[in-house]
Amino acid sequence: VTGSQADCRPNAQGAEIHLVLQGTVDSDTLAVTRQAAVNTLGKHAVVAIKPVMFDGRQLSTRRPQIWVDVHNEHVAAQTKLDGLPIFGGIARETALSTAERLRPQADAETADHLSAQVGPQFNQEADLQLARFNRMLKNDLLARFGEFWPKKMATRSTDSHLIISGS
Repeated sequence: VTGSQADCRPNAQGAEIHLVLQGTVDSDTLAVTRQAAVNTLGKHAVVAIKPVMFDGRQLSTRRPQIWVDVHNEHVAAQTKLDGLPIFGGIARETALSTAERLRPQADAETADHLSAQVGPQFNQEADLQLARFNRMLKNDLLARFGEFWPKKMATRSTDSHLIISGS
């Protein structure tokens, strides 16, 4: 993870922020078939955004959306013909060009794999922290100041502020 932040979002119906997680994932994979093994290095950018709403009494959330920008580079290949003059080089080049031709499928699988790893973990960790906040709000603030807490609350947000008003 390179960074995380809370981003206020304009919403006239309620206070809304987005929890934004940004990171880079490095990968070093070896794809093996009967004919060849291809080594691929990757540096993938990942962004996850989880919407969080506040109604003045508790936070609620939605599932995060995940975006993955895949950058793979096929760096080496080994074949059964390695060590044979001329044929070994031709076989390695054939393996690398085949891997390059299959790159869209491999990139899609990489994006799916990273999304499946990052999404649930980010969702679970964020929900745990937000549940702690909800418990603290209910058990500490509302329990302690309940008689002074506004009975009716309205919330909204701009791109820079959460606005809570009560009566």
